[in-house]
Amino acid sequence: MRLASSFIVMNLALVSVSPAFAGAKEDALTLHKAVVSGMMTYIELGESSDGRSRELGVAMEEKVTTPVARAQSDWRQAADADASSAEYKAFVSCDVAAGSLMKVSQTISEYVKSDSTDEPDYDPLLTKFSEDLTLCEKELGVPLTF
Repeated sequence: MRLASSFIVMNLALVSVSPAFAGAKEDALTLHKAVVSGMMTYIELGESSDGRSRELGVAMEEKVTTPVARAQSDWRQAADADASSAEYKAFVSCDVAAGSLMKVSQTISEYVKSDSTDEPDYDPLLTKFSEDLTLCEKELGVPLTF
């Protein structure tokens, strides 16, 4: 009986371990979820804004850039900590997609918080993000967003 309860406790401990140890694909899926969630938040913020404002820029940072950066950092730490990081390299496109979304969010945030009248060209950034996310989703084998 003692052996069985030790086994159960060990397995419960494994279940409660940080997602960083869940495996390369699971970690990439977690990062993908954060990227898609960030993208949806980005769209919602853009649609609900009254135009250019400092508040929109701050909201982009807090609700898009920061959570995606946190998820990206978690993924990178897990990849660095994993002895077989080759498994993580198979999903590096998800890391790239996270970086692309953050670049879009940061560019918009910086512009709307500034006094500049030179609006950045977002199209190349959005195109790159779309391509990066599509590659990530193909590598993960999940339905394509775009």
